[in-house]
Amino acid sequence: MPFTDFETANSLGEGDTPLVFLEQTCEELGLGSLWAKLEFMAPTGSFKDRGSAILTTMGRDLGVYEFVEDSSGNAGASLSAYAATVGLKAHVFAPASAASGKSDQIQIFGATLHKIEGARQVATDAAEQYVADHGSVYMSHNLSPYFSEG
Repeated sequence: MPFTDFETANSLGEGDTPLVFLEQTCEELGLGSLWAKLEFMAPTGSFKDRGSAILTTMGRDLGVYEFVEDSSGNAGASLSAYAATVGLKAHVFAPASAASGKSDQIQIFGATLHKIEGARQVATDAAEQYVADHGSVYMSHNLSPYFSEG
């Protein structure tokens, strides 16, 4: 990772989500041990908060002030929240059919939501076209190694 100053890393308290032992499930399935990680307890309700923390930290540190993301829900909501905490302007391209709760979450956090008619890939194509037309930075959670590191 190019950054080493964890004191200035963008964080909303992601990580350290609880692990719970699934005793009854183990008994029913004859397993010796089975644990579940409760990622829904992350700040935006998704494990994607981990990647969003790293990606927005790197974006800020590299001088990005506005970026484009395509998402059908969780990643867009997560990146919108984390972008807001460091003053980044987010444009999220999502299928018009995306869950209204996620669309609302994206907008509540201050991102500009671009609802795109058609399949998920059409939203990706629209995001890429927006980047080409506006010279924006494409911070795709699907393509970024920084997001994957989270």
